[in-house]
Parts: sequence; structure tokens; C-alpha cells
Amino acid sequence: MGAAFPLELLPATTSTWRRKVMVAVRALVVVVIFIFILHSANVATIVMRLNAATALVFAAGVVLLLGQAGLCTARWRLLLESAPSRPSFSDSYRAFLEGAFFNEALPSTVGGDAWRVLRWRAAGVSLRAAAASVFMDRLSGAMGVAILAILASLLLSRHGVEAYWTLSVFLLSTLIICGGVTFIAVVRIWGVPFRHLTRFNDAIANLQKSLVIDRRYFASLIYSVAGHCVSGIAIYLTAWSLGVGLSLVLIVSVTACMLLIVMIPVSLAGWGVREASLIALFAPLGVDSQDALLIGILFGLMGLVSALPGGLSFLVGRKAVYRNTPDGV
Repeated sequence: MGAAFPLELLPATTSTWRRKVMVAVRALVVVVIFIFILHSANVATIVMRLNAATALVFAAGVVLLLGQAGLCTARWRLLLESAPSRPSFSDSYRAFLEGAFFNEALPSTVGGDAWRVLRWRAAGVSLRAAAASVFMDRLSGAMGVAILAILASLLLSRHGVEAYWTLSVFLLSTLIICGGVTFIAVVRIWGVPFRHLTRFNDAIANLQKSLVIDRRYFASLIYSVAGHCVSGIAIYLTAWSLGVGLSLVLIVSVTACMLLIVMIPVSLAGWGVREASLIALFAPLGVDSQDALLIGILFGLMGLVSALPGGLSFLVGRKAVYRNTPDGV
């Protein structure tokens, strides 16, 4: 691997002291939230809620999340449809799972995106196009959950969820959508305006040339919304196994709001924030806080287990990726 490859795109950047401080702060947030949650929870009772149905549903949830990764891979490839050297679906799927492994198992969200860029770079995609595709894939995912969360906030406001939550979700979703639309408009008219980001700017300075933002981007939003609905189905099945009788539409709505809140980077892989938000959102719907906590933990573990194949794929193929990555940008 050439020395000219931007350091920001490598997973190994976790060695910097600033990254270590951020990781430590996020870990502290997770600990504090769980201490607060578990203070009023009976762990023994929570464990006793687990049964054979829960185990089967957990396995089904892992399969669903692996399928969701397939939807996300299709979305990612769609955003670079015109590239002559676009990697195959299977190679891109492995790259996506490897990125998910970095994000779920390691204390960094940058590492997974960086590894996806590196994987496509090794497959022959230009660094600029690979970085642009991952960036826009992230943006599509964020805008997809924001679209779903807006609808969810309107529905949940009619079912007794406090205005504090529904209004916050609505405003945050609107901010994300408006920000995404503004960014796309600016890129199409003037190009990427971040000239002071000297290294990473080399990868995305010509975004509008590397990635055609047309009707394919709107199609990618459909993939994003569908993928987030898959998460809602996984949580619905988990809730059903615990005897929670809410409808699929309500649980998908709660899931959308939770996913939006978890996007705020204050904890590691969403732990703590996910469970706390589910407890708060489920409470007005009559779901016991201990059941909501267990649902959140099981869903988090589903994500972790579904990412493990990516870890295996990384261990097997990482040397070939480094060996095939061209020098320079």
C-alpha cells in the first residue's frame, strides 16, 4: 500500500490521542446510561424473560439484518452505477459487512467507512469515486431514516408519546433532510466547498463528476427506507417473542425514531442511547421498561452478530486488499 494513501481513510487512525479521548468519552456515556437504566431494573427478571421463542427470533433477526446489509449494498452500488470498474455485488457485500464489523465491534465509525473506500480502491475504483460513493451512501442512509422518522413522529404523537420526543425527532429529521438537500444542491452548482480539508478534499473535490446525483439518488432513498423498515421488523419480532402486543406499524415507527436518535455520535455503536430511547418511546405505548431494555439489548446484539461474518471476511482477505491497493490517489 502506497504511502501517498490518505491517512484519514485508514482504520488505524484510532492511535491518535484525540481519537482515544473521544472513545473514552463515548464509553463513559455508555457506562453512565446503563448505570442509570439498571438502577431501576431487575436484571434477574430480565434474564428470566428469555425463552426458546426469543432465541429463534434472535436468529431470525440476525438473518434479517444480513438481508438489510444486502439492501444497503445494492444502494451503495446504485450510487456508482456508471463506473466501469464497479465491483461485483458479492465483493461489495463483503466490503459492506467488513465495514459493519469495524463499526459494530471496534470503537470507531470512521473505520468502517474508510475500509469500504479501501476495498473498492483495491478493486480498481478511483479513490475519488470510492470516497464519494461511501459519503453519499451515508447521506442516503441518514436521509432515509429522517424521512421515515418524520412520518413516525406524526403517528406516535397520536398515540400518547410526549411532544418533547416527537417534536425533537421531527425537527432533527427536518434538519437532516434540509441539510442533505442543501449539500447536494451546493455540490451540483459550485462543487464541494470544503477547500480547507486538504487531504480528504483530494478524494471528494470533484464529487459532482465522480458521482452523478440524479434519479438514482432518489432510488437509493427507497432502499434506505426499506432497510430501516427491516430493522423495525426485527424489533417487532423481538417484542412479539416477549409478549408485547403492539402493531408492526407502531414498532417500526418507534424503531425509526430510535435509529435517528442513535445517529447522534455520543456513545459506542449506539449502546445505551438505543436502550434509553426505546424505554422512553415505548413507555407511553404501555411497554414495560424492562421489556424495552431487553429489546434494545437484543437488537444491539443482533447487529453485532450479523457483523461477525464481516470480521471473518476481513481477516481472510485483508492482505490481498492491501496488496492490490494502488499507490497514490
